[in-house]
Amino acid sequence: MFSISTFRVYLGLTDKSKTAFTQKYEIESVRVPKGRIDMYRKNFLAGPWDISLLRLREKVTLITRLVAPVSRDDTVSAVSYES
Repeated sequence: MFSISTFRVYLGLTDKSKTAFTQKYEIESVRVPKGRIDMYRKNFLAGPWDISLLRLREKVTLITRLVAPVSRDDTVSAVSYES
């Protein structure tokens, strides 16, 4: 089993070999849907309920065209940028 402190979240990362211009955050907690935990107990690793919520230790700095909020609301287009 891994500790949360083992992992980091890199925002703005587009190439794993180039982390110089990314924002690195530590994870405070992880919330996993109950359905996913039930699947793990039955030794199933693939299926529904695959989205978890991460709480970071610090507030995230938004960067235009790189780090933006995502919403279930169809009227929000913060991540619909053209290249």
